[in-house]
Amino acid sequence: MQDRERGKWSSWVATTSICFLTGLLAITLFIKLHYGSLATVAHAWRGDLVLFDRYEVAIDHPQPVQMVAFRMTNTSSQPIRILGAQSSCTCVMATGLPLNFAPGTTKTLEVRFKPKTMDGPIRESVRVFTDRPGQQIIPLTISTDPTRVAKGTNG
Repeated sequence: MQDRERGKWSSWVATTSICFLTGLLAITLFIKLHYGSLATVAHAWRGDLVLFDRYEVAIDHPQPVQMVAFRMTNTSSQPIRILGAQSSCTCVMATGLPLNFAPGTTKTLEVRFKPKTMDGPIRESVRVFTDRPGQQIIPLTISTDPTRVAKGTNG
């Protein structure tokens, strides 16, 4: 009798685990498709009105000069103005600013990345300034490690 109960319990645990993991996978896929990243979900839950598809970009194969695109969405019912940006280094520069975008629309913020050196890890930031109270500064980060890529230890 105990073996039969143990078998039922094991079956129930297996079924419940499969259902839980399937639900978790479904939620993860929804987040990825709808928001783009978990960081974006965290910003949305915090109440931010300007949401970026990503807040940090890690470049695997850096070029001497390249453009990095950050997609941003205005989730508010009001127009939002991106006033400008401040970079941590002259090697990163946001282009096309100032920028206005209507409620519910998505625009792309292009950031030019021109590393001064390829000798080690690079981590630079761009602070984006908006006219939205409570979200006047949005930090974005670009990073790379050219030496890791050159040595073949990417990943």
